[in-house]
Amino acid sequence: MQKHMRHLSISYHFAKSCPFVILCLDHQNKSVILGLSLALLLCSGKESCFHFVNSGGMEQLAHIFSNEVQNSSAIILLSLGVVEQATRHPIGCEGFLGWWPREDENIPSGTSKGYSQLLKLFLQRPQHDVASLATYVLHRLRFYEVVSRYEVCYQFVCLSGPGCSLNYNGSN
Repeated sequence: MQKHMRHLSISYHFAKSCPFVILCLDHQNKSVILGLSLALLLCSGKESCFHFVNSGGMEQLAHIFSNEVQNSSAIILLSLGVVEQATRHPIGCEGFLGWWPREDENIPSGTSKGYSQLLKLFLQRPQHDVASLATYVLHRLRFYEVVSRYEVCYQFVCLSGPGCSLNYNGSN
C-alpha cells in the first residue's frame, strides 16, 4: 500500500501538468479506489491488518484526511471504511493513534496526528454520511485510548502495591 501511495503522489504531480486533466484525475481516482479497496480487504483479517499497520498503511490513511490532499466524498468514505475496518483490531487502533510500533508498554502522551486529522475532517465535511462514520470511528478510538490508559494504570497499581501480583489469567 505504501508503495502504491507513493506512486499516487507521483501521479498527482503529473496530473497538474496533464493537458487532459479530466482523464488524468479519473485515472488517479481509480488508482486510489483500487488501493483503498485492497486496504479494506487487508484490514478484514487480524493478521493481515497487523502487516498493513506494521508496513505504515495507517500513516498513509491519515495522510488522505489531511488538508494537502483534496478528495471526493467517495474516496473519503472509502478511507473511513478502511479505518473503521482496521480499528476493529487493537493493532489498527494503535496504528491510527500513532502508538505503533512501541518500544515499551507505556502509552504515548499527547494528541494523535491521525485522530486530530480525523476530527478536522469531521468538522470540515458536515455531510451526514461522512460525519456519521467519522464520529463512529472517533468514539471507538477514544474508547480504546481510555481503556488502554486504565489498563496501564491498573497494572502499575497492582504490580507496585504491597503483596499484589497478577497470576497468569490477570486476576489477583
